[in-house]
Amino acid sequence: MSSRFLTSFRKAEEGTIALIFALSAFVCIMAIALCVDVGRIMHAERKLASAVDAAVLAAAKSLKEQGLDDAEVQALATKYLETNLEGGGNYAHLLSVSVVVDRRINAVTMNIDTEVKTYFAGVAGFHKVSIPKQSVAIYDSKDIEVGLQLDVTGSM
Repeated sequence: MSSRFLTSFRKAEEGTIALIFALSAFVCIMAIALCVDVGRIMHAERKLASAVDAAVLAAAKSLKEQGLDDAEVQALATKYLETNLEGGGNYAHLLSVSVVVDRRINAVTMNIDTEVKTYFAGVAGFHKVSIPKQSVAIYDSKDIEVGLQLDVTGSM
């Protein structure tokens, strides 16, 4: 009886569509889930880049115009970074911040290390993604006068 059962089971075609659908649905759901994680990582990267750029620009301007010492510039840059990262939609966890001040060229450099936890990529073994960012701002205030002349006579 077992050989007849195996033969009939091997020749049966009922349910093959359900099996194909189940495998295809799993692949599609995992692809969508991966898109969610990648979208969160890209959003965090853009927000981090904006926050770091704003922080070093403010710190470099304060370095030159307010005459702050290195510790004050570092504290100001860190404060601007943390303020810019507050609010909703920040998926990154800040691990470390370093601020370097170069007084020769009035430059401020900020390096940060962050990580974003993933929701669905953990199935594949990716539980978090590291996102390092670096930004440098050089501030030199010079008085520049710009003139613009428009010819509206129609002769040109």
